[in-house]
Amino acid sequence: MPSPILVAKPYAEAVFSLAVEDGTADRWSAMLALMADIAAVPEMAAAIASPLVDRAVILDILLQAGGEGLDRLGRNLLRVLAENGRFALLATIAEHYEALRAERERRGVVRVITARPLSPQHRRKLEASLEASLARAVTLDCAIDERLLGGAVIRFGDRVLDASVTGRLNELGNQLA
Repeated sequence: MPSPILVAKPYAEAVFSLAVEDGTADRWSAMLALMADIAAVPEMAAAIASPLVDRAVILDILLQAGGEGLDRLGRNLLRVLAENGRFALLATIAEHYEALRAERERRGVVRVITARPLSPQHRRKLEASLEASLARAVTLDCAIDERLLGGAVIRFGDRVLDASVTGRLNELGNQLA
């Protein structure tokens, strides 16, 4: 069975193309987030995963729960997903859509893990440095991990820069071994 992202990707790309063409990127972001949130409700997720629940019933629930938050095209997407039994992919479709949108808009979220909280001054400096090196607007998603001892681990997409004391000690240990 193919991975969820491989199956979800064509849906997300089709929606993204439509959003770019129509200038409705914000609207699609909101609709996809709404659909994914509804599908993630535990009872709904269980119904989606169950082969005993008819797809038409799930579609009706999604359409009613989405209400005014879904326009004609959003409702049509749900119908296509119903026809193909793909409701379980809603979160993955939304995630991939947002990744495509972020790439087009030259923005991204950078995960920064440090041993101690960053001061506002260090945060601004790091943000400016990352924006310059990545050539895009960035939003920092900061987390604390005291096991790092010092420094930081920075993640953007599939790129990782481990500039932590713990990472450097591990690297030194590997070189000595």
